[in-house]
Amino acid sequence: MRLLYMLIFILTVLSQISAQGSGDPFNWTEPVTVESNDIMLLWNENVGGTYKSFQKIYQYKIDSTWLAIDTMISKTPRQEDLRTSNSPSTHTDLATGRFNTDQYDDAVAVWYGQAGIEIMIPHFDTTAAMWTNTSQHTIASGLYNRFYVRTGDFDADGLDEFVVAFIDSVDSVHINLYDVDSDLNFTLVGYISDEDLTAAFSWVNISYYLEVADLNGDGRDEIVLQFKPA
Repeated sequence: MRLLYMLIFILTVLSQISAQGSGDPFNWTEPVTVESNDIMLLWNENVGGTYKSFQKIYQYKIDSTWLAIDTMISKTPRQEDLRTSNSPSTHTDLATGRFNTDQYDDAVAVWYGQAGIEIMIPHFDTTAAMWTNTSQHTIASGLYNRFYVRTGDFDADGLDEFVVAFIDSVDSVHINLYDVDSDLNFTLVGYISDEDLTAAFSWVNISYYLEVADLNGDGRDEIVLQFKPA
């Protein structure tokens, strides 16, 4: 029996060596290219009475299987956006998509700032998982305590655009559509506001929600608005 086990072990080693020489993609002794996602955190923080927006990237260590479970996620230093707010708003939103033809996903973040709803697309240095530049815009009208950002391919060009939904001062829902160019600069290309909420907005009554999906299979995403009408 011992000789049988030894023979099986030798055959296994020989098969691994043979597979390595033939470029077998299922051979665990060869390096394997893995496509993986990163985790992006967006938050507002009170810094000496001024509310600032920060972003941070986390990565799962897929090549370190022997580490303790509490060390399996690595982090990059926090990065601060210079636009600030004096309001203790805690609402932010974040969405990801493929805005240009490179091989990387992109992100768009929104939060409440001193001048309105701040929109930011970070330009990432993929070698460091940190952004080196940003594309920015401010929606300087309406109410800013509840808003959404969603990405989708709305024109069937194979790349994503994004929408930002927010409430104005008379409780109407606004949806802005933005197109993004190859340099991650974005432009407002359309908007609609044709529905009103049933009552004045409050934090207790979150009376609308937004989502994006291709509902009819035509290759173009639709925007789904759930709300309580006036």
